[in-house]
Amino acid sequence: MRKKFYNQQAGFTLVEVLAAIAIFSAVTTIFLGIFLQSFDYVKGNQSKSVGIHAARNAVLFMESQDFETVEGYVGQTLEPSKCEQYTSLFKDDQCSTFLNPTINNIEYEVEVTIQPYNVEDMGIPEDHNRIEKVLEQIENQNEEQDNQTKVSNLIIRTEATIDWKEGNNARTSSSVTGFVIHESIR
Repeated sequence: MRKKFYNQQAGFTLVEVLAAIAIFSAVTTIFLGIFLQSFDYVKGNQSKSVGIHAARNAVLFMESQDFETVEGYVGQTLEPSKCEQYTSLFKDDQCSTFLNPTINNIEYEVEVTIQPYNVEDMGIPEDHNRIEKVLEQIENQNEEQDNQTKVSNLIIRTEATIDWKEGNNARTSSSVTGFVIHESIR
């Protein structure tokens, strides 16, 4: 007698194949969600990094300016919408370059707050170690009360706050602080 080969089952049933596809789909969906979330996180960090660099660029621009020119803006906040008021500080379209840059198709808004430097409230700025040497020289020459007044008159604090919108999310902001130092102690 002949053996019947077609009755032997050597494969997967339809139910097993559908179950495997369902499990594979569920695992793939979970991993896809994780990767998309990671991508959004990386993109947000990239925007923040670029924003901080743009704010730092504005602070460095302010630090490179003439002390007397910046001193005329103490107590003010430089805003991108008021560029025409800052002609003594910015030339041509420099204002929009520093206060309203567009980088990677993201529009950033920088506001620079210029305040007098207060030794008692803020201490010595870490990124300007040379001020410590000048303070030592001043201490040797004058009383401590006079030192704080003199140093306060030679340093202006600038804080650049940058603001941008990330996709559909709410606006995000960050800030960077710098100091404009009088030419006599640079």
